[in-house]
Amino acid sequence: MASISERIQAVEQAKTENFLELVKIAKLDPSKSFQYANLRGVNFSDCDLGGFNFTGSALSGANFSGCKISDALFDNVQLQLPELSRADDYDLLIKNSVNRFLSQDEIRTKDNLKSLFESAIFHSSPEAQIPRNLPEKPLGRTILVSIGKAASSAAKAFETHWDGPLDGLVLTPYGMGEPSDRFEVIEAGFPVPDGNALSAAGKIQNLISNLTEDDLVVLLLSPGATALTAAPIGDITLSELSDLNRRLLSVGASLSDMNLVRSYLTVHGCGRLANDAYPAQLVALVIHDGPADSIAQVGSSLTSAVNVTSNEVAEILLRHRIDTPISVDSVLKNPDLTPPSPGAPCFQGTTTKVVTSWDSMLEYFSDSEVLEGTEIVNLGALEGQAQNMAEEFANRCRAVIAERHPHPVLLVSGGEATVDYSGGGIGQGGRNAEFLLSLAIALDGQAGVSAIAVDTDGHDGTMDAAGAFMSPTTLARARASNIDPQTFLRQRNSFYFFQQLDDLIETGPTGTDLSDLRAILIEPVS
Repeated sequence: MASISERIQAVEQAKTENFLELVKIAKLDPSKSFQYANLRGVNFSDCDLGGFNFTGSALSGANFSGCKISDALFDNVQLQLPELSRADDYDLLIKNSVNRFLSQDEIRTKDNLKSLFESAIFHSSPEAQIPRNLPEKPLGRTILVSIGKAASSAAKAFETHWDGPLDGLVLTPYGMGEPSDRFEVIEAGFPVPDGNALSAAGKIQNLISNLTEDDLVVLLLSPGATALTAAPIGDITLSELSDLNRRLLSVGASLSDMNLVRSYLTVHGCGRLANDAYPAQLVALVIHDGPADSIAQVGSSLTSAVNVTSNEVAEILLRHRIDTPISVDSVLKNPDLTPPSPGAPCFQGTTTKVVTSWDSMLEYFSDSEVLEGTEIVNLGALEGQAQNMAEEFANRCRAVIAERHPHPVLLVSGGEATVDYSGGGIGQGGRNAEFLLSLAIALDGQAGVSAIAVDTDGHDGTMDAAGAFMSPTTLARARASNIDPQTFLRQRNSFYFFQQLDDLIETGPTGTDLSDLRAILIEPVS
């Protein structure tokens, strides 16, 4: 066998710079010789590194362009993730790394939670619930106006089962509209209104004006309706209203605060739409993303009196330190622009009915045989910063574990968290993914705790996924793949974090929106 000095000399005299050829010349063992080695800046380009063990090695600045690396080991190496990601089969490496740590029990838990979520969504969908809640036919015309994230699927469910003439309009966020032969479909800005939202408000006004008491207006309202019906009232411009919404978003204002402000400052908000449709009968079928007793905080505020005063709206804006233009101040001080009172005649002929809600979805979720023997704790609709909520849930999990239950416990909650982007970051990831990443960090590998956090419309913020799954090995799997959880959290890049772990929950558009669902399963640990 050649001595070390002879092998060094052979490498120095070699007429190639190809890494694999140099390894052969030096007679090195790929499975042993490169652990904890200093390989900074080495050019691995176009090499098949299958069988190499780089555990603990320093690889910063190395060139992996065009490499095959999926069968190599990179545990605890020193390098930047983008450097390794230039390899041809980087995605396969990540999948292999994940599979080395993901147990069959975790896979089964992930599949069960995802299946439960999808089943509950289907049973709570407009397709399943609206046909069961059709109003009686009127003597006159029937006008259908469907507004919100689920507007297209709700309108389709209604028209499929409605036997008679029908005119109407569908207003939904960009990317959520479906073609219709009977209705005009308008896609508009959400959650910040734009020109299309303003145009749609005018068309709705034309549809519901000059009706008689023999006519029927059917409103199909789903989450997002308040933001989409965004024609500003008084002298407020669309630009001013949009800027106000953006600033409320940027400071992390709660969904209820945002809805109250937008409702009061728009021509159809706070029951003004019901007043415009009067004296026609008005039936609002609501897809609600919260408990039934909070109905006035969603799109149904178009048809119901909202118990909010101009002083309370001003207090919300002051609390969030939002400077308001003169036009907004004028509306808040103008008694002629006050919304109709609860006793106004327009509300006497109005019926508002919740046809499906987060509560009903939870009932389907809870009744599943998969959860037989599991204690389900419904925490209701919650709001707050995603990272703060994750800390609170981590404490709840530890408290449940300390109680040493003999059976699994499932903590379920709805409501929407918020993410504060004021500190910068990439912003690739929604509130649910950020919640789960924060929860994983807070739990630090706590055994027995798994969770999903998903947006029921199928899109978690900017993510092309409903949300994600977290298991006790989330952090370990990430670190084994050189993915630093804290870095991704600081960058607000939770989507890419869970994508690399193959732990996104992807459903595609669901046709409904019943708030978010956080389901945390705590299993007994021996």
